[in-house]
Amino acid sequence: MEQLGEGDVVGVLLDCEQRKLGFFKNGRAIGEVPCDYPDGAVLRPAMSLYDSDDVLAVGPVELRGESLRGYDPQRCSVGIALSKGGHMARKTSKVRWRTVACRGRLSAGDPVQEFIISQSRRGYIHLGVCEENANLDDYVGHSTRSWSYLCSDGNLYTNSRKVGQLECTAAVGDCIGMRYDQETNSVLYYHNGKCMGAAFEGKLKDVQDLSWCVSLWDEHDEVFVCGRADESLHTP
Repeated sequence: MEQLGEGDVVGVLLDCEQRKLGFFKNGRAIGEVPCDYPDGAVLRPAMSLYDSDDVLAVGPVELRGESLRGYDPQRCSVGIALSKGGHMARKTSKVRWRTVACRGRLSAGDPVQEFIISQSRRGYIHLGVCEENANLDDYVGHSTRSWSYLCSDGNLYTNSRKVGQLECTAAVGDCIGMRYDQETNSVLYYHNGKCMGAAFEGKLKDVQDLSWCVSLWDEHDEVFVCGRADESLHTP
C-alpha cells in the first residue's frame, strides 16, 4: 500500500458486509485489508501518533440529508452489485450496458460529486445525469432524458447521439467530479480536481428531478461514489 506524507488526505471506509477496511489517499483508492470483529461490536475511528509534534487533523464529516449520497438500490440494473455501504458499483454481467442512479435529487448549490474509477478494462464507463423517469435499461445518455460523458474518449451523449466532447479521458485511479450548474443549465466536469469544462449548456432547462448516474459495460468494472466534496477543493 502507498505511503502517506505531509499534506495528504487519508480516507477510511468500513465495509460491514465484507468486513474490510478500504483506504483512500487524496480521494483515490489505494487498498483494503480484512477487518474481523465480533458481531455487535461498537466500532469507532481511531489514530496513533509516534513522533513528537506530529499532527493529524480530522476533517468535518456531515451526515445530514444527502451529504453521503451513495447509489440507489431501487434504481439499479440487474447485473450491477452494490457494496461498501452502497458506495461501490460493480458490473457482474457479461453483456450489455448496466446502469445505476444515485440516491437523492440535484439542487442549486450542490457541491461537486466525485466518482473514483476503481477498476476498468477499457474505460467504457458513462458518468452523467438522468431524470427520475429516464429509461435505465441502457447507458445513461442513451435516452432523451439523460446526458453523459464517456470516460474512454471524452465524448458527450444524449438520446444515443454524440453532442460534444471534453478533451480529457479517464481511467483506473482517476477521480471524476460532476456539479450541476443551475444558472447555465449545464454539468461541470472535473478530472482529479481540475475542471474540464461545462457540458450540455442550456439543455437541462426545465428538467425535473435529476440524479447522478453511472453506466458500466465490461464485467468487473467498478466505480466508487464518494461523499460529496467541498467545491473549494476543485480548481475553477
